[in-house]
Amino acid sequence: MSVAGMAYLVRQWRWLQLLTCLPCLFYIACYFLLQESPRWLIAHGRYTDALYVCENIARVNGRTIPTAAKELLTYGFQTSQPPEHSREGNVSEMFRTRIMLKKSLILFCAWFAISLNYNSISLDSDFLASDVFINTVLSGLIEVPAYVTAWIVAEKVGRRIPIAVLYTMLSACLISVAVLTPGSVSHTVLALLAKLSATCAFSIITNYTAEVYPTSIRNTGIFFCSAIGRISSLLAPSSWPSTAAAPTAPGWPPQSHSLAWAFLPAPRSTTCQRPRASRCRRL
Repeated sequence: MSVAGMAYLVRQWRWLQLLTCLPCLFYIACYFLLQESPRWLIAHGRYTDALYVCENIARVNGRTIPTAAKELLTYGFQTSQPPEHSREGNVSEMFRTRIMLKKSLILFCAWFAISLNYNSISLDSDFLASDVFINTVLSGLIEVPAYVTAWIVAEKVGRRIPIAVLYTMLSACLISVAVLTPGSVSHTVLALLAKLSATCAFSIITNYTAEVYPTSIRNTGIFFCSAIGRISSLLAPSSWPSTAAAPTAPGWPPQSHSLAWAFLPAPRSTTCQRPRASRCRRL
């Protein structure tokens, strides 16, 4: 929504690009403000730093580290190997077994489809409304309830079923928009519903990917899936005008991708969605 306001005031695209990129400079402060995760520090043998980070976390949350855990970080790991789940994994673990290979391929398809759909809808300036500024505002405004809906649905229902339903809903909306009259109320409503479905699915699939992969290769798995999504986003600018049969909606390839993924067997999560109460109290 802020981009629409800046674009309305700054019409020269080079200055607009510079204006939208300037806030990224604040991310440099993350290097000085954010700390490494204790698991990563333990995996690299930095036990003292891991204990320091854990103490800071406990202090901020008004907790104390158990004596056994503190002694293990102070003496235990320095004289023995750290637990298996704290070691850094290898990229080959994503494809080593048949189950992990199937999970990785399904997630790659899911990220490719949702990234292509999401970016195709966002880049098509005439998809929602005839005015490019109104379109951008509506496209950004619909993401606010989309993220709230994704959070509630993922907590109450789960991950796999909502993702399949959202992908199917997204495909149905895009196919319907392609045959409706541009600018009509039904066209705009279905277009907004398509953007809402794409945003919800993108939000849930990001957390779901982190839950599917084991701890040792979680970051690597998210990186590969995100890279697949970025590759498909490169195709988004050329996807929606690729068909003359449906000039009012993103092209048929994004629709077919999301509809096809909806019927793939979604992998089960390797982490518990609702941790036990006793574990929560210890944390």
